[in-house]
Amino acid sequence: MLIPGTVGFRGAPAPGPDIVSVRDYYETHNGYYAGQVGARGEYQLGRWSASACGKIGLGSNHEDFYVQGHTLLTDSTGLTLFEPGGLYTQVSNLGHYIRDRLAYSAEVDLRLGFQITQHAEVFLGYTFLYWSDVVRPGEQVNRNIDPRQEPSNLAFDRPPQPAEPFRVFRSTDFWAQGLSAGWSFAFDGQAAGRLQIGERVKFRSWPLMRGESLRSPC
Repeated sequence: MLIPGTVGFRGAPAPGPDIVSVRDYYETHNGYYAGQVGARGEYQLGRWSASACGKIGLGSNHEDFYVQGHTLLTDSTGLTLFEPGGLYTQVSNLGHYIRDRLAYSAEVDLRLGFQITQHAEVFLGYTFLYWSDVVRPGEQVNRNIDPRQEPSNLAFDRPPQPAEPFRVFRSTDFWAQGLSAGWSFAFDGQAAGRLQIGERVKFRSWPLMRGESLRSPC
């Protein structure tokens, strides 16, 4: 609960029933363009089979970073006023930023299978994925704020050339792992169907990060 008189809009108090809404929004996109090399091996002993696949990639990661924010004041008549900038998103760091960085990736796929009958097999798989350079929204928040830039602060008095919070562009690495399980059956040596349970490593988390899977079939 906010204490009356502690929140304002453009430096003036916002008395009840006025509503002050503050929004900070960070969005990142990573586009990885690379070449891959790898190796695959298989081994079978009786009804048991095992396979392993390893790949490494090197290329360019295209990084997009959006910073948006605003503060709204809605009064008792329903009239809404707008001011750019929220709490951590202020006019000194709002915008759209782009850069390209050298990055590498590594992936390992392991699979263990058991032949139940001549036509049916069950299997268990494990996948590990590593990506050396990505941007994620949580890493881009600059917590050095200037109350004079914060529209909901009573000290609001935006300077002509604000400095803080300045834009940051931090990279981090990313890794993921996953398990898969399923069964397959075949007739006359030809695969006729397959059921797989579990998700092989693919990532599309939103809004923390948005990207396409690096995985390609082994």
